[in-house]
Amino acid sequence: MNDLTDKQKANRAYYRKHAETIRAQKRAAYEAKTGTRKKKTAVRISVERSAPAVKRTAVSADDLARMNARRRIEDFKLAQELGIEGF
Repeated sequence: MNDLTDKQKANRAYYRKHAETIRAQKRAAYEAKTGTRKKKTAVRISVERSAPAVKRTAVSADDLARMNARRRIEDFKLAQELGIEGF
């Protein structure tokens, strides 16, 4: 990769010789991009609900105890149906 072809050597020599004029031409041709971006506007979507949203309530300790008892009873009944002993 360190060996340059004759064409590469010629191009690099040309650029070294004419570097200032090439840079000056590129600077003259450059146009700054100002004001080309459009300002984005926020889009708001209104959602109409046919029914009001359900309000969640906190679960009390009594409710938790009842739910756990119901689950244990269901576990016992299921174990009996499946013939599992030890419950």
